[in-house]
Amino acid sequence: MRIAHLADLHIGRVFHGLSLIDDQRHILEQVVGRVRAAEADVLVLAGDLYDRALPGRDAVRLLDDFLQEVHRSLEIPVIAIAGNHDSGEHLGFGSWLFAQGDLHLRGRVDGPFRPVTVEDDHGEVTFYPIPYVEPETAAALFASPGAEAPVQGGTLTHAETVEALLAPAHEHRVSSGVRRSVVVAHGFVRGGASPLESPRSERALYLGGAGAVPASHFDGFSYVALGHLHRPQWVGDDRRVRYSGSLLRYAFEESDDPRTLSVVTLGADGRCALEEEALHPRRDLARIRGDLDTLLRDPALEQYTTRYVQAVVTDHPMPPQAMERLRERFPHLLEFRQTRMERDPLAAVAAIPDERRGPAEVFEDFFRLHGPGVPTDEDRGVFREALAATGEPA
Repeated sequence: MRIAHLADLHIGRVFHGLSLIDDQRHILEQVVGRVRAAEADVLVLAGDLYDRALPGRDAVRLLDDFLQEVHRSLEIPVIAIAGNHDSGEHLGFGSWLFAQGDLHLRGRVDGPFRPVTVEDDHGEVTFYPIPYVEPETAAALFASPGAEAPVQGGTLTHAETVEALLAPAHEHRVSSGVRRSVVVAHGFVRGGASPLESPRSERALYLGGAGAVPASHFDGFSYVALGHLHRPQWVGDDRRVRYSGSLLRYAFEESDDPRTLSVVTLGADGRCALEEEALHPRRDLARIRGDLDTLLRDPALEQYTTRYVQAVVTDHPMPPQAMERLRERFPHLLEFRQTRMERDPLAAVAAIPDERRGPAEVFEDFFRLHGPGVPTDEDRGVFREALAATGEPA
């Protein structure tokens, strides 16, 4: 069975004040073509279909258009779950009816556990769609009458929440003798080396590992289709648990990351083989850095004039109307920075005073790191006056 795995569509995302609806429509049209060319048997959407719990009309219309096109032109089942950006209540509306047309939406955990079975030439593959559940609400959810995974009370961790959500899937897989199984889930799963992510990745929600879920929770399943981290990557070494990555690059720090559609072939023995179909955005991202004159004149930067641009200008002081002049060459300039605005953590540590350095030395170092260069005599005079006003010795 060939499974097209996609996640983190974030439909409706606004990027530096710019709506990405047109960009997302462009890439979703590509997705339909790539899924068709790959001859996929099922499409999996592993959460964060929308960027907001209450998406705008354009976002709802775009997702509706996409699902209609998949149903009309591909005629394959779609299995989708809510991510942490989605409202499970809204996404799950009408799911009982949509399932009759092979659109299986899991927005919330309620009622009896419902796996999805899809057949191929080798028999059945059982899918276990697990929507995202906040740990703060999980304990009450599982303690309610009819719950399948009772807890002892109190607030659960992310790992305990996922373990409770997976319990009925494990039970069904074992009791029913399921040979080939796929979990669809959304969250921060860790196994082996830490995943590589940009500072603005969704991973930042789980600083310190508090939200990490061990990959061992998914032992026994043939394939685990994950959403949440924006860079395509395997979790662990057995190439069985995978993040497909986000639909588009949603931060300039991700400008060099690949964007692909993961197509996984699940063999008769349950083993996975991966193919990646490249996705090409309507307008890519670019990061440029240098003095203003170089940025305006360097012919090598001409390739970025059609991209969404982040520009870091190194001039001190800043030339007049720098942003306006840059926008003449780069009409899609979205973020403008000056090096003075940037913060180097190592430089900040080096600037911490100690007993061996007086205030004047600290000032000199700080000015070199964060100012326009070496302080002038006038700068030093202003500093001495300010220091004298505090009563501190020079």
